[in-house]
Amino acid sequence: MGMDEFYLTLMSGGEPNNFVYNLPSTVHLDGTWDVALVDFYAPQENNIDGNGIIAWMKGGKLQQYAIPKGYYRNFGQMKSVLLRNKVPLTLTQGSGVVKMVLGSSVSRITFLGSIATVFGFRENTIMTQSSVNDELNFDLHRSIKTTFVECNFIQSQIVNSARRPVLASFTTSPQGEYRRVIRRELGQLKFQIKDQYDNLIPYNSGETLLKLHFKHGAGS
Repeated sequence: MGMDEFYLTLMSGGEPNNFVYNLPSTVHLDGTWDVALVDFYAPQENNIDGNGIIAWMKGGKLQQYAIPKGYYRNFGQMKSVLLRNKVPLTLTQGSGVVKMVLGSSVSRITFLGSIATVFGFRENTIMTQSSVNDELNFDLHRSIKTTFVECNFIQSQIVNSARRPVLASFTTSPQGEYRRVIRRELGQLKFQIKDQYDNLIPYNSGETLLKLHFKHGAGS
């Protein structure tokens, strides 16, 4: 290829966290090449991922409500969902914290999965009338994880105890770190967007955009 650098801007066109992009024509790379992710856009990540459940005991009977999977933008959206589905607690917000009051007929309430994380609990939590916290560090962004962009044309690296082909890892935006390209031809590019636990990140519907910068590496 008769140039020292080039850019590719790609749209997922399918699942925003797991997709294949077929280039219009094969790109042939001579010598050593490096690549960096220099721009990244993805749909909002679901801060409630489908496993968020609130369960409570009322009149000796167990009841529960599964919070619908989705991206909740603010405290008001979450509060309205709980009220609409008659979850027996009252929430008020002020000075960055949330105060919770249980319904008088509720003996205990349990927070499971991602809804526990949003309310500031480290793990699944059971609360009673006497143990309910006066102030909770409610944060809808607390459960949003580190983003790992993986692809099929770079060297793998060790992440925790496994080798993964990580093009970039970041919490807000990519830092433009370069990785060594291991292919001489680029045609079908595969991408997966995962978290630090090697799980696909559950984005809302939409497309992911990636901008890649390729350049000749050292020794070319």
